[in-house]
Amino acid sequence: MSRSNTLGITPKTTTEIQLLAALRESEFEVEYYRQRTLELQAANILNEAYCKALREQLAFREQKKDGKGKGKRLMGDGLPVLLSSDEFYEKVVEFDKEMVEKERKKEAEKTNKEGRKVEIEDWKKRVTERQKAVDARKAVWAQEKADWLKEKQKWQSRKEKGLVSGRFGKPQPKLGPLPPAIPRPKVVVDVQEQSGSELGSDSSEENNNEQSEDES
Repeated sequence: MSRSNTLGITPKTTTEIQLLAALRESEFEVEYYRQRTLELQAANILNEAYCKALREQLAFREQKKDGKGKGKRLMGDGLPVLLSSDEFYEKVVEFDKEMVEKERKKEAEKTNKEGRKVEIEDWKKRVTERQKAVDARKAVWAQEKADWLKEKQKWQSRKEKGLVSGRFGKPQPKLGPLPPAIPRPKVVVDVQEQSGSELGSDSSEENNNEQSEDES
């Protein structure tokens, strides 16, 4: 006879009543401990996931000891807790996704910065070459003006002696067109705004300097 059938019998003696009551009490205890075992197993799984998240959070915090930023806490107070609900499990899953996404963005930003550095180095080389060409042209122009001024002074001296008349017909040398300014590479979207603003301000200053040199 199965246990369920045994619990359903009608006791006829005092002994049977006592035995049936003890059997039912034992059945309740077995069911309680079975449910308790399932809860502890579920809590153990959740706490294992929570500890994994804490280890990642601690590793991230160790990398940020310079104080530039704080990692997001899974719980508000940062203390370990024991939870057995689906809410905590969902928080753990969401936290893992955020950490993965944060690392992906960090790697993308690092790649962009490295590419930006190469572009800036190449831009600086081209700016240096342009500046050399500008300086060389200005040096030639300065010599042309000096020669023109000497020639004009000689002509003026001859005019004072009555050897020539009218105006000095040779026009003053002009600087002429210079190599165009080389624009600074644009900042990519993933670079931090602070870096972009600093780079932008540097670019405007350098472009202004180049423009003032061209006008001179």
